Amino acid sequence: MADFYASFGSSKTGLATVGYEENDGNTIVVARTTTNVVEVGGGVYMVPLTLNAATTGLLWDTGETVPVFAFEDIKENRVHELLDVVEGTLDHAEVMRILLAAMAGKASGLDVLAPVFRDLADAKDRITATSDADGNRLTIVLDATP
Repeated sequence: MADFYASFGSSKTGLATVGYEENDGNTIVVARTTTNVVEVGGGVYMVPLTLNAATTGLLWDTGETVPVFAFEDIKENRVHELLDVVEGTLDHAEVMRILLAAMAGKASGLDVLAPVFRDLADAKDRITATSDADGNRLTIVLDATP
């Protein structure tokens, strides 16, 4: 469950008719409802919600005779952004594994020009490298697998 927000501006405070519908970009997935919608202040409304699996957006409205609309793009709960390639073939989760090993994992071999950085569980080498006497990286092998 997550909290979702819509801002209609300070002129739209105190409305009891604010509602939303879930859609998939083309069709309504869950019909309009006002259930659990609360004003958090200044014309901003919130609903705690577990989204339907097909939902990619929320269409909010003030529920007035001439309603004001707001659209919240969920982007499939933004899960797909974590799967996007950041660089080369590495996605966000893989990049985080590598960065975490480099920044917080055990390190060895620095004194013999063959640094190895371990994952936090100390279960695998995430970064294995060789360097020259000046500290220049010569080879780097990354293991970003779970």
